[in-house]
Amino acid sequence: MRLHGEEARQFVKDVKAGLSDVDLMKKYNISAKGLVFLKKKAIDLIRAVDVNGRRPSIKIGVKEILHDLRSGMDDDGMMAKYQLSGRQLQRVFRKLIDAGYVTALELSKRLCITKSQVREALAEVENAVNELE
Repeated sequence: MRLHGEEARQFVKDVKAGLSDVDLMKKYNISAKGLVFLKKKAIDLIRAVDVNGRRPSIKIGVKEILHDLRSGMDDDGMMAKYQLSGRQLQRVFRKLIDAGYVTALELSKRLCITKSQVREALAEVENAVNELE
């Protein structure tokens, strides 16, 4: 039994909010055995966030994201679905290219330089110039 994407994130939120086992089984159409397995994983994630003070990395299924890309989902939709920032989405795209799942040409309209990347580049240039002086 596996939940994917937004459904998995919502399941974790529901567990954290204290939804009853019966309600979880009904809402996600899972058996008692499936609930035990999924709830344990959810609790582990909740504890990891609480202990470390940050979210653990989320794994995004290649098939799922490729389907979303090729079905025409826009960047805003992908960022919402996978709970990513614009910069994180760009990193996902670069990883897909590096792994050979998509070509740079396929993503050429999506890969753009953000304002923060421009600011960072200008700051690096300024630091380099200051070091030379």
